[in-house]
Amino acid sequence: MLLERVLPPGNPGLTDPEWSEYRVGTRLEPSPEPVASRWEISPNPWWMTLRLAFASLFLLSIMAIPACGADEPNQEELRSEVVAALDVLAAELASDRPVDATAYTERLRAYLDAHPAFYGAAAALLDPAGMVTASPYVHRTADGHAIIDLAVPSYDIQSQAWVTEPLAANAGVWTDPYFDAGGGEIWMVTRSLPVRDSDGIFALVTTDLPVEAPGR
Repeated sequence: MLLERVLPPGNPGLTDPEWSEYRVGTRLEPSPEPVASRWEISPNPWWMTLRLAFASLFLLSIMAIPACGADEPNQEELRSEVVAALDVLAAELASDRPVDATAYTERLRAYLDAHPAFYGAAAALLDPAGMVTASPYVHRTADGHAIIDLAVPSYDIQSQAWVTEPLAANAGVWTDPYFDAGGGEIWMVTRSLPVRDSDGIFALVTTDLPVEAPGR
């Protein structure tokens, strides 16, 4: 019996066996179904998909750990940043001396805005005898900034280490960690720097960094 392979009308170049037909006498019969249409690759079982998902999450978490740490400066880097920034602030105040405590406050606010990692900044205005006459302090809060005057009897500013130590050293100093009761109300370290002109020291400027409480 003669078998003749014919193609569907309108598809002169088609050779896919799924579309071919065989002529048996005058009877047309569809060609056998191709193997590819009978068998399909079964999807991954659910447990394999779950294992792959957990493995991907584990790898991503490991990769994220060093990335997070790299974005956060350590305490030594922050201290170096404070020293440089406070030197610049003191030089600016010496060349363009604010007229009063309100003007100092605005300068301190701008200083903190320029350095988001710093917690607080203060200025202690000194009279010729070295007594503090006013001390605006600006520190961060959840809503922005808080502004207080530290030159009040309850704070006893003349006995504070950030006042006595730089005056005694005639240079910038770091305090030991302390709890700033009546000020920022947190554990901190403070960099305090004398500001001077041709007549001598007329102010102190400070920067606070938060620290963990000792023993924690």
